[in-house]
Amino acid sequence: MTQGTRGFLLAATLLSTLFLPWIVPAVASLALALWIPLAPAAVGLLLDALYYTPHAAWVPWGTVLGLGAAIAALLVRKRLAARIIT
Repeated sequence: MTQGTRGFLLAATLLSTLFLPWIVPAVASLALALWIPLAPAAVGLLLDALYYTPHAAWVPWGTVLGLGAAIAALLVRKRLAARIIT
């Protein structure tokens, strides 16, 4: 996948947070995490920045889950790179 395609998919995922239900950018960011590991964190931060209500939830779950998915993507990517090289 080329750098331009990755950028386009990331921009489309971030824009989908504005126009589509929350599940669409969440699934798209998880799929995009294979190539851009920090994409779920960016989408989670944007979701919380747009839709977080302090009195409705104690924790900004979009950010927490996005960071968890980003850490998992980084670990999986690191393991896959080690397996492919050896």
